[in-house]
Amino acid sequence: LEPYPTNIQTACFVETEEMTDGRVKANEEGVDIALFSGPTSFEDYTGSQLTLCEVLDRKESGDQFFYNYTVLASTSSDYFTEILDVPHAVLTFLDLPYTSDIHDKNAFRHPIGIPDVIFPQVWRDKRG
Repeated sequence: LEPYPTNIQTACFVETEEMTDGRVKANEEGVDIALFSGPTSFEDYTGSQLTLCEVLDRKESGDQFFYNYTVLASTSSDYFTEILDVPHAVLTFLDLPYTSDIHDKNAFRHPIGIPDVIFPQVWRDKRG
């Protein structure tokens, strides 16, 4: 059972580091496993860190209402990485392309009436 609407996808702000010695570096399917290394605060989030991801597992963190997640992140069009200990705060939701409300054919649209007199005549003169 999918917990989210069909027009939603999950994404994460992530940077990773290699698994430490002695830990498994790939899962049963051969997908690389990495550790979450950042960003650690909202101010550090950048678009280059945002990647599509799928939540595979969650476990309670020390905070009362938050979890740490194991996610499968799409690091390229055909390559995925399983990332461990991803904090709740770096997960976000995105609309699938062309599914947000601005693309709804039945959305309310109204012309914005701006009187011509508020613009200088030079701006309104299309001949010059």
